[in-house]
Amino acid sequence: MIRDLASLIAPLHADRFCEHFVRKTRFQVKATDPDRAAPLLPWATINRMIESDSLPADSFKVVRAGNVVDPSLYRTRGDNSPLRTGTLQDLLRQGSSLVLNRIDEAVPSIGRLTAAIERELSCEVWCNAYVSFGAGSAFRAHYDLHDVVVLQVHGRKHWQSLGVAVPYPIESPSGGVATGGEVVWEDTLEAGDVLYLPRGEVHMATLAGVDSVHLTIGLLPRRGLAFAQAVIKRAAEDVLFRQDIPVAAGEAALSQHEAALKRALHALIDRTTLNDYLDTDRRARLLRPCANLGLVGSLQADTLIVPAVRRRMPLDIEVEQEIEVLVGREKFRLSAPARRVLDFLLWHDECTYGAVVFALATQLSEPLVQRAVAELARQSLVAIRI
Repeated sequence: MIRDLASLIAPLHADRFCEHFVRKTRFQVKATDPDRAAPLLPWATINRMIESDSLPADSFKVVRAGNVVDPSLYRTRGDNSPLRTGTLQDLLRQGSSLVLNRIDEAVPSIGRLTAAIERELSCEVWCNAYVSFGAGSAFRAHYDLHDVVVLQVHGRKHWQSLGVAVPYPIESPSGGVATGGEVVWEDTLEAGDVLYLPRGEVHMATLAGVDSVHLTIGLLPRRGLAFAQAVIKRAAEDVLFRQDIPVAAGEAALSQHEAALKRALHALIDRTTLNDYLDTDRRARLLRPCANLGLVGSLQADTLIVPAVRRRMPLDIEVEQEIEVLVGREKFRLSAPARRVLDFLLWHDECTYGAVVFALATQLSEPLVQRAVAELARQSLVAIRI
């Protein structure tokens, strides 16, 4: 099962991916097992989501050649009305693609994968699914404003890169279409294959003869502009930056005010560090929602413990007493054993209860681990999955 960055990139080492991620260069992985991605999103799960019609309307789209199909063509009345599944299937067989946005919020295994990747790369991560039939393709040539990792789940799809149109883009091209240049790379992704495309690289995909399902995992790291915005936010706390610029007072007053602003700005920049900004950002990232009603007292060796915290962060595990911890914009009072268990999970992702007990045996007794997991579960900082 693909459950984290290491298993996603296997048989290559995750460090290889990180090198390309930092340099923003295309990266491809050929799978040795064509069935390795199928458990993430089986056809049965896709069909159940369609039958239940449970996805929000803005997460469920039909696309043809880059254009969103009017929902009235496959729903009884419009956007939020019930699906007409027969009509939907006809549209898809005629070459449209089904786009399931934020499928990580609907499919737990995909949600746990995106959370594990987020903890590894310390950037915002989400996932969309593309289900394609016939000869159509979901989108014309375009580039994204975030990096993407493509995982071919079923079938195959032919991909082309037209090179980097705009290095590190922060806005979409005029009209929303990027033409790029000549084709600089192309290949067919088979089931289980992975492709990393940095933001700004123009790409397109077409079916290669069979029905296809692929996931696009979006990666959005923080950028220098966000750091500058954090400095500006702190500047608002200083009355000098809230004052009007004294244009009407004459050149001398304007020059003095400019000098004062520059001194204060330099001092503010010197006091603001990237580490402080990133720590604040990590602690502001919302938890993955989870509920553990009726499960806290049923821990077994094979019970899965899944962290709800999306980012790794210092938890002061050497402090013995209970302390307050800021996570997901909320404050939690956590005992020392609970912090130690949570820290272990943030570095090892989901683990069985037995594996946690074994790994922490030299630091915590089994009853302490049990109480710690229960403490974390009651505060929705972990999910218990039986």
